[in-house]
Amino acid sequence: MQTTVSPATSGKLANLGFLCACLVVTIHVPRLASAEGVAAWCHALLPNGLARVGVPFFFVAAGFFLAGHVGERGWWAREVGKRVRSLLVPYLIWPAAFLVLSFAITLAANAVAGAAWSRGFPQSVSAWCVRLGWSLTEGPSLYTFWFVRTLMLFVLASPLLAWPIRLGRRWGGLWVLAWWLVYGLSHPWPAEGPLEGGGVWPMAFPLSREGLAYFTLGLWLRRFPIRLRLPRGVAWGLLGGAMGLFALTHWAMLRECAWYAYPRWMGLPLALAALWRLIPATPWPRELTSLAFPLYVTHPFIAHPLVTLTWCFPWAVWLGTTTLGLAVGIAVTLASSLALTAWARRRFPRLAAVVFGGR
Repeated sequence: MQTTVSPATSGKLANLGFLCACLVVTIHVPRLASAEGVAAWCHALLPNGLARVGVPFFFVAAGFFLAGHVGERGWWAREVGKRVRSLLVPYLIWPAAFLVLSFAITLAANAVAGAAWSRGFPQSVSAWCVRLGWSLTEGPSLYTFWFVRTLMLFVLASPLLAWPIRLGRRWGGLWVLAWWLVYGLSHPWPAEGPLEGGGVWPMAFPLSREGLAYFTLGLWLRRFPIRLRLPRGVAWGLLGGAMGLFALTHWAMLRECAWYAYPRWMGLPLALAALWRLIPATPWPRELTSLAFPLYVTHPFIAHPLVTLTWCFPWAVWLGTTTLGLAVGIAVTLASSLALTAWARRRFPRLAAVVFGGR
């Protein structure tokens, strides 16, 4: 299924990958649920709106790159081996490290509250396995790593997912459409995202219907490339339309409408297509774009302590309910994560090569 990737496509993939990593960071910035008015709408349009294109893009990109090797001799074993290093090894390391950070915060909170030191700690082997991400029915302690686990499962299942696409454009397109309908028509989800599943599909948490739709789309796009010939004005219009759909999603959620998930289902592809057209094809510095995955990995180590600190000071509690608080949270989390990642790669290059999966 090998097709040549043009320099322009390669540049766009690298640039958009870094941008989407930054957008994912905004999803997890400290923010209080009591935010209202302008602050709530800003959160709905950015961290809970436009920023949600990040994970779909990563699934599309993963399928796109994998599809370039489908059909080669021994491709599946070779690609699984690569993902063991780039996905499985980080998955075993980082949730455990995040668990240590979480327990340090828990111990400090217990000491301040005068509670037993063991309060908040897992009390059984199964509970420890869940926190480490070794259970397929629960998420790991490092909440962002549901994506890493799900992507590893998709790679393992890639012969099945790619087979219909190898039959041709029509059958492959119908296969992608089928997953798209499964993803969209199995709503509503809980507000937190597609991971919870809403009781519709027992394997929704580890497999993600959203992820399957976008991953198979990436497989199909590598085999049957589409060139978007959109004028920039039209692309900006698509992005504006997507933002309008995100606003409609927020409006529906405020009114507890059962169809609140559908506007975002339609808005994400529009936003992704618009960003693909608007992102420059000239590659940004490699030193910057190579930080995409490390940034995705490290930002919870900044955001989680910030969330804890937010509750310790009255002024921080107030700030968390404002638009300024959202902007400050994004800036601090993003800058700190980039600095931490760059420092780790410069100070411990061999270790960073392992824990960041060779990226």
